[in-house]
Amino acid sequence: MFKLLYLKLESHPQLKNIEIDFVDELESRNNKKPYTSIIIGPNGTGKSLILRTIVEIFRQFVNSTDATPEARHGYAFHIRYIIGEEIFEILTRRLAIADRKGLRRNYIAFKNRPFDEAFYNMQDKLPIERLPGYEIPFSQLKFPEKLLASAIFINDRFPFHNSEAGDFYQYLGVRRTASATSTGTFTRKTINYLFNAAEDDEFQERMGSMFSFLDFQPYLVINYQTRYNSVFFSGQLSVDTLEQFYERWWEVEGVNRKKTNAPWGQWYYLQLKKENPIRLQEIVNFMNEASSDSMRIQRKPKSRARNFIVDFFNPNYNTDFFPFIQELEKLSILVLDEIKMRKFDSEISMSQLSSGEYQLILGLLGIFANLKPGSIILIDEPEISLHPNWQLQYISLLKKMFANYNDCHFIISTHSHFLVSDLENGSSSIIALDRNEKGTEARLLDGIDAYGWSAEEILYNIFRVKTVRNYFLEADLTDLLGLIGNNSQNRQLIESKLSAIKNLNISPNDPLNAVIDEAEVYINAL
Repeated sequence: MFKLLYLKLESHPQLKNIEIDFVDELESRNNKKPYTSIIIGPNGTGKSLILRTIVEIFRQFVNSTDATPEARHGYAFHIRYIIGEEIFEILTRRLAIADRKGLRRNYIAFKNRPFDEAFYNMQDKLPIERLPGYEIPFSQLKFPEKLLASAIFINDRFPFHNSEAGDFYQYLGVRRTASATSTGTFTRKTINYLFNAAEDDEFQERMGSMFSFLDFQPYLVINYQTRYNSVFFSGQLSVDTLEQFYERWWEVEGVNRKKTNAPWGQWYYLQLKKENPIRLQEIVNFMNEASSDSMRIQRKPKSRARNFIVDFFNPNYNTDFFPFIQELEKLSILVLDEIKMRKFDSEISMSQLSSGEYQLILGLLGIFANLKPGSIILIDEPEISLHPNWQLQYISLLKKMFANYNDCHFIISTHSHFLVSDLENGSSSIIALDRNEKGTEARLLDGIDAYGWSAEEILYNIFRVKTVRNYFLEADLTDLLGLIGNNSQNRQLIESKLSAIKNLNISPNDPLNAVIDEAEVYINAL
C-alpha cells in the first residue's frame, strides 16, 4: 500500500511556505479502494506546481546512490508517506560549512517516527536530537512502485521525460520534447505502452473491463501502413537487402530516393548493425513470416497499399511479435495509419472520436498500461474537454477501472466541481488551496462527505463561490436575516450562517458586505 500523507515546503520559489495533509489520519490505513485526493483552488494557487514538486522530490531519491544526498532544489521540504505497514519521512536539514557559500542543505530520513507535535516541532532543531531508533540510512528508504504523471494539455507543468518501460517515473503527457508537443507522438507513445503491458496474462480481460466502463466494446485494432512492399514484404527479404536499402538506397529498384535523401529509419538500422546484428536477422525472419500471414497483412480497401494489423483482442495473437512492431516503426518500414474501436456495433476510427473521448481514452490507457500495485498517480486537470456527465463519473470510473489497485494513491488537481461530487467518503480527500499575502495556504477539508452533492452545493460549501441564484446561499441569507429580524439570541447559529457567507469570494463592492456588516453589529450587541 502507498499513500502520500504529508508535504511541507519552505522557501519554494512559487509556492513559498506551504503545508499539506493529503489523507485524513483515520483513513490512512484504509485500502478497500484506490485512494483519491482532489486538489482544488483558484488559478495561481499552485495546484500543478504541487504535483510537479512531488515528482521532483521522489525522482531525486529513487535513483540516488549517495549515502547522504545533497539538496538539488532551492527549497526545503518534509515529506511523509506509507509503504505497506511502514511510514517513511525525508526532511531537509541545514548544515553550516566554513566557506563563503554559507549554508548547505542535505537530508535526513526516518522510519515509523511518531508524528505528534513534540516530534514535529523538533524538525527545525535537527540534528541536535538524533531521535535514536527512528533515523535510518537512505538505503533503507522504500518508495512507491511507480510514479505516473498524466496530463493532456500542451503546457502541463510535469518534468518531461522520455520514459522507458522500466522507469520509475512515467511521463504520460503530450509533449514529445521538453518544449514541443505532438498529439501524434502522444498516440504512438500510448500504443507502445500497450505493447509493453500486453505481456500481462490478464491484459485482455482488464482492458476489456476498461472499455466496457467507457461504453465501448472490447475491440481495439491498430493499422500500420506498410512501406516499400516489394522490398520488405516479398517473403524473400535478407539482411543483405536491408543493408542495400539503408546504405545504398539509390541503387534499390522501385525505391526512387535521391542519394542525398537517406531513409528515415537509417539511424536505427545503423544502431542495430553495430550493437545487435543478430536482431537484424530476427527482424528479417519475422517480416518474411508475416508476409504470408493474411491475419497480419491485409490489403487496404480501395487502395494498392497494405496494412499490418495489430488486434489487441484477438485470442490467436501471440504478443511476442509486439516488440518487432515497435522496431519496424523505428526503421520506418511501418507507419501508423489509424486506430479502430467499436461502439454500438459500429467500427469507428479514433480520429472520429470527440476531443473528450480521445482525451479520456488515451489518458486512461496510458495509466492502465503503466500502473503497478503501490504506485502514486498524479493527474492534472482531467476535466479538460470532458462533458459534465463524464466529469461526474470520472472518479467512480477510476475506482472501478483500477479496483484491483486499492493500494495506490491518485492525486488530482482540478477546477471541476463535478469531480468533487463523485468523491466517496472513506477513500477520498479534498485539499483546498487559498492565496494570501504569505503565499498559498492548504486546508484538508475534514469531515466532508460531498458524494452526490449538487453543483450549487459544492460551489457554495467547498469552492466558496457564490452564483446569482445559488439555492444554498439564498437559504443561508434568508435564515440569517430571519434570525436577526426576529431578535434571535442563538449566537452560535447566527455565527455559523455568517461564517458560511463570509467564506465566499466576495469583492469589496459586493452588496453582501452590507449584510455581513449588519450581522456582525447584531452579534456584537448580543
